[in-house]
Amino acid sequence: MDVRELTFKGSNEVQLYACGKCGRVHSPGIFACRSDLAHAEAQRFAGECCKPKVCVCGVELPVNAGYTACEKCREKNRVQKAQNIAPDDYNGSVYSDSNSGDWGEGYFSELSIVKEHCHGHDEIEPAYVFTCHEQPLRLDAENILENATSDMHEDAHEEVVDADEVHKFVKQWNSKQTCRSFYPNWTQVIILDKARFDALLNADRSEAA
Repeated sequence: MDVRELTFKGSNEVQLYACGKCGRVHSPGIFACRSDLAHAEAQRFAGECCKPKVCVCGVELPVNAGYTACEKCREKNRVQKAQNIAPDDYNGSVYSDSNSGDWGEGYFSELSIVKEHCHGHDEIEPAYVFTCHEQPLRLDAENILENATSDMHEDAHEEVVDADEVHKFVKQWNSKQTCRSFYPNWTQVIILDKARFDALLNADRSEAA
């Protein structure tokens, strides 16, 4: 553990702790605890600053990684937590982060087009896909009124005349909109190839064996 203790000139009392590799400084002052515990924590952070991070599977992670699991383990954890939806029980767009999709960026307009699209674009069919949830284009009447009066005097919002008319108009306008955006629903997964899907879940066991 390469930690440098920083003191004021002429004093032996440690004020800060620095990583001996990158020089990043860690202060005990940010910890809401007793002084001795705060110093211990700051020293620990300095010592672990540039220490290689390792996933539970043994894969070394980038030093500045903002995650604690490798890509394969993150994928495994995500699908393990997701609800398994039968293909026949779902009608809508789907997402795969390993394919292009007929909508692009991994999005497929519907489940039935996955195989056709992959074959036509020389892509391997995904072992699973996630369902999608849609976000329709919507305006918020209250936000519109608040933004319009935000730079006016304090009670301007309460003095708006016929605010109900704005709400009524926006509601009607929203109902006419057909624009939709779609986003992956990480809580629902559809298994397309059970053998490959099971292999993903059991990868660490087979490698350990």
